[in-house]
Order: sequence, then C-alpha cells, then structure tokens
Amino acid sequence: YLGRLNDIPIPIKLGAYSFGINKTNLVGLINTSQTFSGIVYHTSRAMQDEYPDLASLFPSDNNVLGATTNTAPSVHLSRALELIEINNKNIRNLEIDNKFLIKRLENTLEVLGENRTSLVKINHIKSYLPELLGHTTKQRYLVLFQDTNQPMPTGGKLKAYSVLEVEKGKLIFEKAKPISALDSQIDLNQSALKAPDPIAQFTSNENLYLKDANWNPDINTSAKKIINSYKYASLDKESFDGIIIANQDFLKDILGDIKPISVVGLNRKIDQSNFTEIYETHSLDKDKDTSESFIATMISGILSQISNKTNGQGLIDSVFNSLENKNLAFYHNNDKILGALTENNWASNLDTSNYDDYLYILDSYLDGTGSLDRNVQYQGYFSEDNNNFMRKVTITYAIDENKTESILNYIRALLPKDVSLTRATLSDKSGQRDITRILKKESVLNRYSYGADILINPLAKTEITLEYESKNVVEKDGLVDIFVQKQPGINPVEYEFIMSYPNGTEITPEMIPEEG
Repeated sequence: YLGRLNDIPIPIKLGAYSFGINKTNLVGLINTSQTFSGIVYHTSRAMQDEYPDLASLFPSDNNVLGATTNTAPSVHLSRALELIEINNKNIRNLEIDNKFLIKRLENTLEVLGENRTSLVKINHIKSYLPELLGHTTKQRYLVLFQDTNQPMPTGGKLKAYSVLEVEKGKLIFEKAKPISALDSQIDLNQSALKAPDPIAQFTSNENLYLKDANWNPDINTSAKKIINSYKYASLDKESFDGIIIANQDFLKDILGDIKPISVVGLNRKIDQSNFTEIYETHSLDKDKDTSESFIATMISGILSQISNKTNGQGLIDSVFNSLENKNLAFYHNNDKILGALTENNWASNLDTSNYDDYLYILDSYLDGTGSLDRNVQYQGYFSEDNNNFMRKVTITYAIDENKTESILNYIRALLPKDVSLTRATLSDKSGQRDITRILKKESVLNRYSYGADILINPLAKTEITLEYESKNVVEKDGLVDIFVQKQPGINPVEYEFIMSYPNGTEITPEMIPEEG
C-alpha cells in the first residue's frame, strides 16, 4: 500500500505531473489501481478456491496479477464487492483538472457499477452452484424452448422440449422434440388439465396442452402445470428438479460459442450470422408440424454440441447474459435456490412486493404471429373531491406495416387488488365502444388481472383504455411509487407518465420519475 509520496518512483511522478496530477491525487490513483488489481484477482479466483469441484468451469491463471496475488489474505466475492466500494470512494475523492483523465475515471465508475451488480447476483447464487450443477446429487431439468413471435406470459408459445441431466458439471441433453408430439398424446391419455377459459373458448377444447401451459404470468405457478402436462403426455414417471425455459435469442447467443450446425434438408450450415433469418423463416411456416419439427432438429444440433463442450466459460457467459436479458428463465424445486434466482430476477416470476401502484401489461396470442408495436400512456392524479388516486392507462397497438394478417391477442392488465375499475374502452377502425363488462377479472397472487381477447388489425391502431382508482394510496411529499413489470420476450415498450398535482403543489426535482 503506497501511503507516502517517497515510495513512488521518479519516472511515474514526472509522467503524472505532466498530466496535471498533483502529489495527493497521484497517491490516490496508484492506490486505486492496486485496488483494481484486488478486484480482478478476487473475482477471477473466488469460484475456483471456494468450489474446487467447479474449477474447470472457471478457467483462470493461478497468478493473474503478479505480486498482487501474494498479498491477498483470502479470496472471495464479498471482498471484491468491498473493494469496488473503496474504489468508488477513492475516485470520487480525486480532484483532477485533466479532461481526458476525468472522462476515463467517469467511465471507470460506470464499469464498476455494472460489475458490482453482476457480482452481487453471482454472490447470491454461488453457494447453490454445486447442487445446480449436479455435484451433490444428479439434477434433472425439463428444458422448454419458446418462440417470441407468438408472445405468452413467460415469453412465447412453447415449440420444443428436451430433458437435461446434470452430473458433476457434465451436461447431457436428450434429443429435442416438437411440443406437438407431446400434445398429440394428451387426448389419447385422457388425463389432461383444464385449459384457461380464453384458450378453451377459442379452441372449443377444454384440455390444457403443453404449448399453452405457460399461461400464468407467474413462472412458479406455470412450472407446476407444465410439469404435470408433460407427465400426462409423456407418461414419464421420473421427477424433475426444475424447469429451464429458453427462447430463440438464447440459441443465437450459444451459436457464437460453438461450431456451425447442419440440419437435414437445409443446404447450408447454421451459425450465429444466419440463425435469425433461418429461424424466422421456419417459425412462421403455416404448416405447424413441419415448423416445429425443423426447430426441434435445429435445437438438437445445438444441444449436442453443448453436451460435448469441454470448456464451459463461453456457455456460462451466454447463460448469464440470457438470464439478465430475459431470454432464459429458471425454476427450481429447492425453495432456497428459487429464492436466490428470484432475488436476481432470473426466475421471471410475478413481482409481489408492495408499491403505491403496480402495472403489468401481458400479451398472449390466441391466433397469429409476429411482433406488435405497443406503447403505454399512464396518467395519474389525486381527486380533489375525495383524494382517491385516479389512473387512466391507454395501451396502443399497431401491426408492422408489412403484415397483412390480423392478430387475436388476449390482453391482460395486472393491477393492485385495492383498485376499483371504473371504465374500460376499446377504440379501433370500427370506432369506440365500452368493454368494461366483458373484461374477465381473475386473482393472480396478490394482483387482479383484467383481460379480454382483442382482434388487432393491420394498418389500423387499436387502443385499450382502463380507468381505475384507489382509496389507500398516500402520496409522500408529492411522490408515488409506481412499479411497471416487463413481459419477457417482447420488444421494449415505450411508457409515457403524466402526473397531475393539485393546485398549489410545488414541483421539485425529486418528484421527477427515475429511468430504469
């Protein structure tokens, strides 16, 4: 630790002074640099030293940072997090006039913040990795692949499946098969679960098929129905330790770390550069059996290479990125593991925390494919008559101008249970009409869902407006907490917030909504 200026070599001093760095800041910068070395060392070695059985998955040089490794008393992620906080303070305490150096330090603070978030999440889950990766007991997971071209609450319509066994870090996938192969067995076995009303009414069939088993927006609830539907269809008697749900973006990410794959009947190999084009072409094929069969074959080629990989670093990177971007969701039967996954926001389950207000707009395609442009306007104000908190939410949909087919979309708005819905309207090319009475109200954990199937036509905007109020929202210094949850798998949605305050209210900077 360099606490005195006399400890610093003269060439370093001269170089620093030429950049306008004074003596005090020079010591601070060097100590900041050494703290960086500690951060890198602790993060690069922590998993190997704490979990030797998993060392092969976390390749790292035994002496990553030279002399720094000799002075580290212990190795763990918690220490890396402490060092990040120390460096944040060190950098903010520096007084430097050099604009180039200031910009670099600002970038450094941003990188520290991003890495701190990642390390916190890894710290939550690391003690469970031996179990997740089959080092304590063999793990068995049902792996499902969903297509975001047909949105559903967990991300998309289920198109293919596989079974994954993990033992001592070794991943063994069964050949992927189309979901339709299982669903065709449900009628034969005559033991299916009952489908949700919107699906049963649209299909005129009360059986719940696996392709629709992710209807509930809470993955903890959907997971149980998915496993039960799978067992009814497959007659598989073995238990599962959890469920993994992935979409096509995860598959594309994985292709960046494996060799191109071949599919029978396709005259070119599939790699990361052409995957989206090939996937979209076959995903939108009107012959659903042919479409699902091709997708399952393509997935099998990818899974086969994953099973044969000896270095797991690229796979770990893809899994981590996909969990962060909602292209991958994980459910586990172990409540403690599920709790850690939920804390990291990797389980894609329903947020049940208490907020002044909560809004979750869900799209579920009953018929049709392709993306919708969607934006939401949220207006809120306190009534001067009774001080109730009033809201008006308008959801606007538009189909891509290149599409000519309509989409039948079951739209749900999840709202707090203390809400009183006063009015709902639908506006489309036929005009405006009141739909308050046709909305289906259901309890979903500690929320209420208000839903209806809406036909969205091309070349015309469709607007759904909900007006509702609450009695028990108390604004604190003009502030109201509003939590908006994003549906996995859909394109980013633009939200516009308009808050109206009673006459005489002073607007301060703290009252402006934060992004994020």
